[in-house]
Amino acid sequence: MVRSALRARARQYELRDQFAELERVVGALREAETTLRDADRRKDEFLASLAHELRNPLAPIRNCVGLLKMAKQPDARMIEVARDVIDRQSQQLSRLVDDLLDLSRITRGTVSLQRSHVPLAEVVRNAVETSEPALRAGRVNLVQVDPAPAGYVEVDPVRISQAISNILNNAAKFTPEGGTVTLDARCEEGVAVIRIRDDGAGIDPEMITGIFDLFVQEHRPDGRWKAGLGIGLTLVRRFVELHGGAVSASSDGPGKGSEFVIRLPCVVEASCDKPPSEGAGAALDVRPILVVDDNRDNAQTMSALLGTLGFEVRVAYGGEEALSHVRQRVPEVVLMDIGMPEMDGFEVARRIRSHPGGDDCVLIAMTGWSQEDYRARARTAGFDHHLVKPVDFDRLTLLLSRSSRPVSAPAA
Repeated sequence: MVRSALRARARQYELRDQFAELERVVGALREAETTLRDADRRKDEFLASLAHELRNPLAPIRNCVGLLKMAKQPDARMIEVARDVIDRQSQQLSRLVDDLLDLSRITRGTVSLQRSHVPLAEVVRNAVETSEPALRAGRVNLVQVDPAPAGYVEVDPVRISQAISNILNNAAKFTPEGGTVTLDARCEEGVAVIRIRDDGAGIDPEMITGIFDLFVQEHRPDGRWKAGLGIGLTLVRRFVELHGGAVSASSDGPGKGSEFVIRLPCVVEASCDKPPSEGAGAALDVRPILVVDDNRDNAQTMSALLGTLGFEVRVAYGGEEALSHVRQRVPEVVLMDIGMPEMDGFEVARRIRSHPGGDDCVLIAMTGWSQEDYRARARTAGFDHHLVKPVDFDRLTLLLSRSSRPVSAPAA
Protein backbone atom coordinates (compact mmCIF):
# COMPACT_ATOMS: atom_id res chain seq x y z
CA MET A 1 0.00 0.00 0.00
CA VAL A 2 2.79 2.42 0.96
CA ARG A 3 4.78 1.44 -2.12
CA SER A 4 1.79 2.04 -4.32
CA ALA A 5 1.32 5.51 -2.78
CA LEU A 6 5.00 6.30 -3.28
CA ARG A 7 4.86 5.20 -6.91
CA ALA A 8 1.78 7.37 -7.49
CA ARG A 9 3.48 10.33 -5.86
CA ALA A 10 6.61 9.78 -8.00
CA ARG A 11 4.42 9.59 -11.07
CA GLN A 12 2.80 12.89 -10.13
CA TYR A 13 6.19 14.56 -9.83
CA GLU A 14 7.24 13.07 -13.17
CA LEU A 15 4.07 14.33 -14.87
CA ARG A 16 4.51 17.72 -13.26
CA ASP A 17 8.06 17.95 -14.63
CA GLN A 18 6.88 16.84 -18.06
CA PHE A 19 4.12 19.44 -18.08
CA ALA A 20 6.60 22.10 -17.01
CA GLU A 21 8.94 21.08 -19.83
CA LEU A 22 6.03 21.05 -22.26
CA GLU A 23 5.03 24.56 -21.18
CA ARG A 24 8.62 25.72 -21.66
CA VAL A 25 8.74 24.22 -25.17
CA VAL A 26 5.36 25.75 -26.06
CA GLY A 27 6.55 29.12 -24.77
CA ALA A 28 9.75 28.87 -26.82
CA LEU A 29 7.75 27.93 -29.92
CA ARG A 30 5.41 30.87 -29.41
CA GLU A 31 8.38 33.19 -29.00
CA ALA A 32 9.97 31.76 -32.15
CA GLU A 33 6.68 32.18 -34.02
CA THR A 34 6.46 35.81 -32.90
CA THR A 35 10.06 36.40 -34.03
CA LEU A 36 9.39 34.79 -37.41
CA ARG A 37 6.19 36.77 -37.91
CA ASP A 38 8.04 39.98 -37.04
CA ALA A 39 10.86 39.09 -39.44
CA ASP A 40 8.33 38.26 -42.16
CA ARG A 41 6.51 41.56 -41.58
CA ARG A 42 9.76 43.53 -41.73
CA LYS A 43 10.76 41.65 -44.89
CA ASP A 44 7.46 42.58 -46.56
CA GLU A 45 7.90 46.20 -45.45
CA PHE A 46 11.44 46.16 -46.82
CA LEU A 47 10.35 44.82 -50.22
CA ALA A 48 7.60 47.42 -50.40
CA SER A 49 10.09 50.14 -49.45
CA LEU A 50 12.60 48.84 -52.02
CA ALA A 51 10.00 49.01 -54.80
CA HIS A 52 9.11 52.53 -53.65
CA GLU A 53 12.72 53.66 -53.51
CA LEU A 54 13.48 52.26 -56.96
CA ARG A 55 10.42 53.91 -58.51
CA ASN A 56 11.25 57.30 -56.97
CA PRO A 57 14.36 57.99 -59.10
CA LEU A 58 12.95 56.17 -62.14
CA ALA A 59 9.92 58.47 -62.30
CA PRO A 60 11.84 61.75 -62.89
CA ILE A 61 14.19 59.99 -65.31
CA ARG A 62 11.23 58.82 -67.39
CA ASN A 63 9.71 62.31 -67.12
CA CYS A 64 12.87 63.86 -68.53
CA VAL A 65 12.99 61.38 -71.39
CA GLY A 66 9.34 62.13 -72.17
CA LEU A 67 9.97 65.87 -72.01
CA LEU A 68 12.89 65.65 -74.45
CA LYS A 69 10.86 63.46 -76.80
CA MET A 70 7.88 65.81 -76.83
CA ALA A 71 9.91 68.96 -77.35
CA LYS A 72 10.50 69.37 -81.09
CA GLN A 73 13.56 71.51 -80.49
CA PRO A 74 14.56 71.39 -76.80
CA ASP A 75 16.43 74.51 -75.79
CA ALA A 76 19.69 74.55 -73.89
CA ARG A 77 17.96 75.20 -70.55
CA MET A 78 15.63 72.22 -70.95
CA ILE A 79 18.53 69.95 -71.86
CA GLU A 80 20.55 71.20 -68.88
CA VAL A 81 17.66 70.57 -66.45
CA ALA A 82 17.01 67.09 -67.86
CA ARG A 83 20.71 66.27 -67.76
CA ASP A 84 21.06 67.29 -64.10
CA VAL A 85 17.92 65.41 -63.04
CA ILE A 86 18.99 62.22 -64.81
CA ASP A 87 22.48 62.51 -63.31
CA ARG A 88 21.19 62.96 -59.74
CA GLN A 89 18.57 60.25 -59.95
CA SER A 90 20.87 57.70 -61.58
CA GLN A 91 23.36 58.31 -58.78
CA GLN A 92 20.58 57.63 -56.28
CA LEU A 93 19.81 54.33 -58.03
CA SER A 94 23.49 53.41 -57.91
CA ARG A 95 23.64 54.13 -54.18
CA LEU A 96 20.62 51.92 -53.54
CA VAL A 97 22.20 49.04 -55.43
CA ASP A 98 25.55 49.57 -53.70
CA ASP A 99 23.88 49.51 -50.26
CA LEU A 100 22.11 46.26 -51.09
CA LEU A 101 25.34 44.68 -52.33
CA ASP A 102 27.23 45.88 -49.24
CA LEU A 103 24.53 44.37 -47.03
CA SER A 104 24.80 41.09 -48.91
CA ARG A 105 28.60 41.04 -48.53
CA ILE A 106 28.38 41.81 -44.82
CA THR A 107 25.77 39.09 -44.27
CA ARG A 108 27.99 36.56 -46.07
CA GLY A 109 31.14 37.81 -44.35
CA THR A 110 32.88 38.66 -47.61
CA VAL A 111 33.56 42.38 -47.06
CA SER A 112 37.16 43.20 -47.91
CA LEU A 113 38.59 46.30 -46.23
CA GLN A 114 41.24 48.31 -48.07
CA ARG A 115 42.91 49.94 -45.06
CA SER A 116 45.28 52.85 -45.40
CA HIS A 117 46.84 55.51 -43.19
CA VAL A 118 44.75 58.61 -43.97
CA PRO A 119 44.01 61.96 -42.33
CA LEU A 120 40.78 62.06 -40.36
CA ALA A 121 40.06 65.36 -42.12
CA GLU A 122 40.11 63.66 -45.53
CA VAL A 123 37.67 60.94 -44.46
CA VAL A 124 35.27 63.55 -43.06
CA ARG A 125 35.62 65.81 -46.10
CA ASN A 126 34.73 62.99 -48.49
CA ALA A 127 31.66 62.13 -46.39
CA VAL A 128 30.49 65.75 -46.41
CA GLU A 129 30.94 66.01 -50.18
CA THR A 130 28.85 62.86 -50.65
CA SER A 131 26.05 64.17 -48.40
CA GLU A 132 25.99 67.73 -49.72
CA PRO A 133 23.20 67.01 -52.27
CA ALA A 134 20.93 65.53 -49.56
CA LEU A 135 21.59 68.42 -47.18
CA ARG A 136 21.04 70.96 -49.94
CA ALA A 137 17.83 69.28 -51.12
CA GLY A 138 16.46 69.35 -47.57
CA ARG A 139 17.60 72.95 -47.10
CA VAL A 140 19.45 71.90 -43.96
CA ASN A 141 22.46 73.84 -42.66
CA LEU A 142 25.66 71.91 -41.94
CA VAL A 143 28.00 73.34 -39.31
CA GLN A 144 31.46 71.79 -38.95
CA VAL A 145 33.06 72.56 -35.61
CA ASP A 146 36.52 71.96 -37.12
CA PRO A 147 36.66 71.56 -40.92
CA ALA A 148 40.23 70.20 -40.68
CA PRO A 149 40.51 67.96 -37.58
CA ALA A 150 44.00 66.76 -36.71
CA GLY A 151 45.02 63.13 -36.51
CA TYR A 152 45.19 60.07 -38.72
CA VAL A 153 43.17 56.86 -38.81
CA GLU A 154 44.04 53.41 -40.09
CA VAL A 155 40.84 52.60 -41.97
CA ASP A 156 39.24 51.81 -45.28
CA PRO A 157 38.51 55.47 -46.12
CA VAL A 158 35.68 54.63 -48.52
CA ARG A 159 33.78 52.55 -45.95
CA ILE A 160 34.19 54.98 -43.06
CA SER A 161 33.29 57.97 -45.24
CA GLN A 162 30.22 55.98 -46.29
CA ALA A 163 29.30 55.37 -42.64
CA ILE A 164 29.58 59.09 -41.79
CA SER A 165 27.68 60.01 -44.94
CA ASN A 166 24.84 57.61 -44.10
CA ILE A 167 24.34 59.35 -40.75
CA LEU A 168 24.51 62.79 -42.38
CA ASN A 169 21.93 61.71 -44.95
CA ASN A 170 19.68 60.47 -42.15
CA ALA A 171 20.07 63.78 -40.34
CA ALA A 172 19.16 65.66 -43.53
CA LYS A 173 16.12 63.44 -43.95
CA PHE A 174 14.72 63.98 -40.44
CA THR A 175 15.67 67.63 -39.95
CA PRO A 176 13.12 70.24 -41.09
CA GLU A 177 13.97 72.98 -43.58
CA GLY A 178 16.18 75.61 -41.99
CA GLY A 179 17.35 73.17 -39.32
CA THR A 180 20.98 72.55 -38.40
CA VAL A 181 23.24 69.51 -38.45
CA THR A 182 26.48 69.85 -36.49
CA LEU A 183 29.52 67.72 -37.32
CA ASP A 184 32.33 67.58 -34.78
CA ALA A 185 35.31 65.30 -35.55
CA ARG A 186 38.43 65.18 -33.40
CA CYS A 187 40.99 62.85 -31.85
CA GLU A 188 40.63 62.48 -28.09
CA GLU A 189 43.21 60.40 -26.20
CA GLY A 190 43.90 58.02 -29.06
CA VAL A 191 40.28 57.77 -30.19
CA ALA A 192 38.77 59.46 -33.24
CA VAL A 193 35.36 60.74 -32.14
CA ILE A 194 32.90 61.84 -34.82
CA ARG A 195 29.71 63.44 -33.43
CA ILE A 196 26.76 64.27 -35.64
CA ARG A 197 23.95 66.22 -33.95
CA ASP A 198 20.73 67.54 -35.44
CA ASP A 199 17.74 69.51 -34.18
CA GLY A 200 15.24 67.42 -36.12
CA ALA A 201 12.55 64.82 -35.46
CA GLY A 202 14.43 62.99 -32.70
CA ILE A 203 14.08 59.31 -31.81
CA ASP A 204 11.53 57.61 -29.60
CA PRO A 205 13.33 56.10 -26.54
CA GLU A 206 11.86 52.70 -27.38
CA MET A 207 13.56 52.85 -30.81
CA ILE A 208 17.06 53.68 -29.58
CA THR A 209 18.13 50.10 -28.82
CA GLY A 210 17.00 48.80 -32.21
CA ILE A 211 17.85 51.77 -34.39
CA PHE A 212 20.85 49.96 -35.94
CA ASP A 213 18.95 46.71 -36.59
CA LEU A 214 18.24 45.57 -40.13
CA PHE A 215 15.12 46.94 -41.86
CA VAL A 216 14.21 49.13 -38.88
CA GLN A 217 12.76 52.40 -40.13
CA GLU A 218 12.06 55.55 -38.18
CA HIS A 219 8.71 57.32 -38.14
CA ARG A 220 8.14 61.04 -38.07
CA PRO A 221 6.23 62.46 -35.13
CA ASP A 222 3.21 62.93 -37.43
CA GLY A 223 3.17 59.19 -38.09
CA ARG A 224 4.21 59.37 -41.72
CA TRP A 225 7.02 57.29 -43.15
CA LYS A 226 10.24 58.80 -44.39
CA ALA A 227 11.72 57.22 -47.49
CA GLY A 228 14.44 54.64 -46.96
CA LEU A 229 15.21 50.93 -46.90
CA GLY A 230 16.07 50.61 -43.23
CA ILE A 231 19.60 49.38 -43.95
CA GLY A 232 21.67 52.59 -43.82
CA LEU A 233 22.33 52.54 -40.07
CA THR A 234 22.90 48.78 -40.16
CA LEU A 235 25.72 49.38 -42.63
CA VAL A 236 27.08 52.14 -40.38
CA ARG A 237 27.34 49.81 -37.39
CA ARG A 238 28.81 46.92 -39.38
CA PHE A 239 31.45 49.05 -41.11
CA VAL A 240 32.48 50.75 -37.87
CA GLU A 241 32.66 47.47 -35.95
CA LEU A 242 34.75 45.87 -38.73
CA HIS A 243 37.32 48.60 -37.94
CA GLY A 244 37.28 47.82 -34.22
CA GLY A 245 35.18 50.88 -33.45
CA ALA A 246 31.73 51.53 -32.02
CA VAL A 247 28.72 53.68 -32.86
CA SER A 248 25.94 54.89 -30.58
CA ALA A 249 22.76 56.95 -30.84
CA SER A 250 20.98 59.16 -28.31
CA SER A 251 17.97 61.47 -28.26
CA ASP A 252 15.85 63.30 -25.72
CA GLY A 253 12.77 62.10 -27.54
CA PRO A 254 10.54 62.97 -30.50
CA GLY A 255 11.01 66.51 -31.75
CA LYS A 256 14.18 67.07 -29.73
CA GLY A 257 16.86 66.08 -32.22
CA SER A 258 19.35 63.25 -32.04
CA GLU A 259 23.07 62.57 -31.81
CA PHE A 260 25.15 59.79 -33.35
CA VAL A 261 28.72 59.17 -32.23
CA ILE A 262 31.32 57.08 -34.09
CA ARG A 263 34.49 56.08 -32.23
CA LEU A 264 37.55 54.68 -34.01
CA PRO A 265 41.19 54.12 -33.10
CA CYS A 266 43.14 57.30 -33.89
CA VAL A 267 46.82 57.89 -34.67
CA VAL A 268 47.90 61.42 -33.79
CA GLU A 269 50.95 61.60 -36.05
CA ALA A 270 51.24 60.44 -39.65
CA SER A 271 53.59 57.50 -40.16
CA CYS A 272 53.92 58.05 -43.89
CA ASP A 273 53.47 60.74 -46.47
CA LYS A 274 50.30 60.78 -48.50
CA PRO A 275 50.98 60.02 -52.16
CA PRO A 276 50.12 62.79 -54.59
CA SER A 277 46.61 62.49 -55.97
CA GLU A 278 45.96 61.85 -59.63
CA GLY A 279 43.35 64.23 -60.96
CA ALA A 280 40.75 63.11 -63.44
CA GLY A 281 41.75 66.01 -65.63
CA ALA A 282 45.02 64.44 -66.79
CA ALA A 283 45.68 64.76 -70.49
CA LEU A 284 44.10 62.02 -72.63
CA ASP A 285 45.87 60.52 -75.61
CA VAL A 286 43.76 59.88 -78.70
CA ARG A 287 43.80 56.09 -78.89
CA PRO A 288 41.59 53.47 -80.58
CA ILE A 289 39.03 51.94 -78.24
CA LEU A 290 36.68 49.01 -78.80
CA VAL A 291 33.43 49.06 -76.80
CA VAL A 292 31.80 45.62 -76.49
CA ASP A 293 28.31 45.17 -75.01
CA ASP A 294 25.22 43.25 -76.11
CA ASN A 295 23.16 46.09 -74.59
CA ARG A 296 23.09 48.33 -77.65
CA ASP A 297 21.92 51.41 -75.73
CA ASN A 298 24.84 51.18 -73.31
CA ALA A 299 27.37 50.46 -76.06
CA GLN A 300 26.20 53.36 -78.24
CA THR A 301 25.99 55.93 -75.45
CA MET A 302 29.40 54.91 -74.07
CA SER A 303 30.82 55.19 -77.59
CA ALA A 304 29.32 58.67 -77.90
CA LEU A 305 30.75 59.76 -74.54
CA LEU A 306 34.23 58.54 -75.46
CA GLY A 307 33.89 60.19 -78.85
CA THR A 308 33.34 63.58 -77.19
CA LEU A 309 36.80 63.18 -75.64
CA GLY A 310 38.37 62.66 -79.05
CA PHE A 311 38.83 58.88 -78.95
CA GLU A 312 38.54 56.75 -82.04
CA VAL A 313 35.78 54.33 -81.02
CA ARG A 314 34.48 51.14 -82.59
CA VAL A 315 31.49 49.20 -81.26
CA ALA A 316 30.71 45.48 -81.12
CA TYR A 317 27.49 43.95 -79.82
CA GLY A 318 28.79 40.47 -79.08
CA GLY A 319 31.87 38.32 -78.59
CA GLU A 320 32.30 37.10 -82.17
CA GLU A 321 31.89 40.63 -83.55
CA ALA A 322 34.49 41.88 -81.05
CA LEU A 323 37.01 39.23 -82.13
CA SER A 324 36.36 40.15 -85.77
CA HIS A 325 37.34 43.75 -84.97
CA VAL A 326 40.47 42.53 -83.13
CA ARG A 327 41.52 40.39 -86.10
CA GLN A 328 41.24 43.43 -88.37
CA ARG A 329 43.09 45.75 -85.99
CA VAL A 330 44.04 45.25 -82.35
CA PRO A 331 42.72 48.23 -80.35
CA GLU A 332 44.75 49.80 -77.57
CA VAL A 333 41.82 49.55 -75.16
CA VAL A 334 38.83 47.20 -75.00
CA LEU A 335 35.96 48.25 -72.74
CA MET A 336 33.85 45.10 -72.49
CA ASP A 337 30.77 43.72 -70.79
CA ILE A 338 31.13 40.28 -69.17
CA GLY A 339 27.58 38.90 -69.12
CA MET A 340 27.00 38.49 -72.88
CA PRO A 341 25.10 35.63 -74.54
CA GLU A 342 26.78 33.00 -76.74
CA MET A 343 30.30 34.06 -75.69
CA ASP A 344 30.87 35.83 -72.38
CA GLY A 345 33.49 38.48 -71.72
CA PHE A 346 35.82 36.06 -69.94
CA GLU A 347 36.17 33.92 -73.07
CA VAL A 348 36.52 36.96 -75.34
CA ALA A 349 39.29 38.31 -73.10
CA ARG A 350 41.17 35.00 -73.20
CA ARG A 351 40.96 34.91 -76.99
CA ILE A 352 42.13 38.53 -77.31
CA ARG A 353 45.14 37.76 -75.12
CA SER A 354 46.04 34.76 -77.30
CA HIS A 355 45.80 36.84 -80.51
CA PRO A 356 49.05 38.34 -81.88
CA GLY A 357 49.41 41.78 -80.31
CA GLY A 358 46.55 41.13 -77.91
CA ASP A 359 48.89 41.01 -74.95
CA ASP A 360 49.54 44.75 -75.29
CA CYS A 361 45.85 45.66 -75.21
CA VAL A 362 44.32 47.20 -72.07
CA LEU A 363 41.21 45.20 -71.15
CA ILE A 364 38.62 46.90 -68.95
CA ALA A 365 35.62 44.95 -67.69
CA MET A 366 32.39 46.96 -67.72
CA THR A 367 29.85 44.82 -65.88
CA GLY A 368 26.96 44.67 -63.47
CA TRP A 369 28.72 41.90 -61.53
CA SER A 370 30.69 43.36 -58.62
CA GLN A 371 31.32 40.28 -56.45
CA GLU A 372 34.91 39.45 -55.61
CA ASP A 373 34.76 36.06 -57.35
CA TYR A 374 33.86 37.81 -60.61
CA ARG A 375 36.73 40.24 -60.13
CA ALA A 376 39.07 37.28 -59.58
CA ARG A 377 37.76 35.51 -62.69
CA ALA A 378 38.22 38.73 -64.67
CA ARG A 379 41.85 38.99 -63.56
CA THR A 380 42.46 35.35 -64.48
CA ALA A 381 40.88 35.85 -67.91
CA GLY A 382 43.24 38.76 -68.58
CA PHE A 383 41.32 41.90 -67.63
CA ASP A 384 43.40 44.76 -66.24
CA HIS A 385 40.57 46.71 -64.61
CA HIS A 386 37.04 46.01 -63.38
CA LEU A 387 34.39 48.76 -63.51
CA VAL A 388 30.87 48.26 -62.20
CA LYS A 389 27.87 49.55 -64.14
CA PRO A 390 26.79 52.28 -64.24
CA VAL A 391 30.40 53.18 -64.94
CA ASP A 392 31.81 56.21 -63.14
CA PHE A 393 32.95 58.19 -66.20
CA ASP A 394 35.48 60.25 -64.21
CA ARG A 395 37.14 57.04 -63.04
CA LEU A 396 37.11 55.64 -66.56
CA THR A 397 38.76 58.76 -68.00
CA LEU A 398 41.37 58.55 -65.25
CA LEU A 399 42.16 54.96 -66.28
CA LEU A 400 42.34 55.99 -69.93
CA SER A 401 44.66 58.90 -69.09
CA ARG A 402 47.22 56.47 -67.77
CA SER A 403 49.69 54.80 -70.08
CA SER A 404 49.68 51.17 -71.09
CA ARG A 405 48.84 48.07 -69.08
CA PRO A 406 49.82 48.14 -65.38
CA VAL A 407 50.73 44.47 -65.31
CA SER A 408 51.02 41.69 -67.84
CA ALA A 409 47.90 39.60 -68.28
CA PRO A 410 47.64 36.27 -66.46
CA ALA A 411 47.94 33.23 -68.60
CA ALA A 412 44.66 31.92 -70.05
